[in-house]
Amino acid sequence: MSSNEKWVPDPPPDESKIQDAWFEAHYRHAAPIVIDWLGQEMSLDGAHLLDFGCGDGITTLSVALQSPVARVVGVDITSAFDLLGAIAESELGLEALPANVEFRKIKNGTTLDLAPIDGVFSWSAFEHIDRAQLSPIASDLFRTLEPGGLAFIQIEPLYHSAFGSHLQRLVDEPWVHLLRSEEEVNRLVLESDREIQGVELDHAARSGVDDRFKRWLFAEYQALNRLTADELIQLFIDVGFEVDREYRGQLDLEPPSQLLSRHSKEDLQTNEIRLLLRKGKPI
Repeated sequence: MSSNEKWVPDPPPDESKIQDAWFEAHYRHAAPIVIDWLGQEMSLDGAHLLDFGCGDGITTLSVALQSPVARVVGVDITSAFDLLGAIAESELGLEALPANVEFRKIKNGTTLDLAPIDGVFSWSAFEHIDRAQLSPIASDLFRTLEPGGLAFIQIEPLYHSAFGSHLQRLVDEPWVHLLRSEEEVNRLVLESDREIQGVELDHAARSGVDDRFKRWLFAEYQALNRLTADELIQLFIDVGFEVDREYRGQLDLEPPSQLLSRHSKEDLQTNEIRLLLRKGKPI
């Protein structure tokens, strides 16, 4: 396949087959946002892209199918993308994954072994990275990009926002992680009898909302790096990126007064950040 040739699946994807809300959210919501933000500032025709923290790979797949990219590489520390072939067959009728999509499992603390790429995107992944790894990873993405290359970074929900604990599937209490002790939050998670459905029903939840799942979800909460929007921006500026564009989404919820003495109102209300970054000169 030449660098300017778009892979055309045969048979083409049948989007009328989409039934799973989690799949639809990443296929029809996340990927078009990625394509729009990158595509406004660079040509995607024949571009080589990296999906950092690709998870199950649904967004990676959608970007490859819905834009004229030559290649999209998805990387993650888990191999959840191993299930994508079966999911794509069920939800789109695809007999095989696109030839221009590749997935790699990577190890924590290792550099990316990739040829220079034109653009990077990351959807709700950076809040899960250990703080000690943030700067090395940002530097690695900077190094991997071609001069002038772009990076689109998105996080939702941010930690200090109403549901930034990532526990809303089981505990639907705004700012519960900032208002209650860790022991209380753990108890609420373990005692929850909420039914998980719709866009909250990812692969992990689909395996059953038992004590094992609840302990895993609470451990994921404990491992969040608690980045604020400003800290995320500064992280990338410090390694040489320039900010081309940013968006901060807020929930229409008023933070309780006891939190305003400890956190800024902006941090408490900012639920999402989207950043478009450009590779500048090395620092």
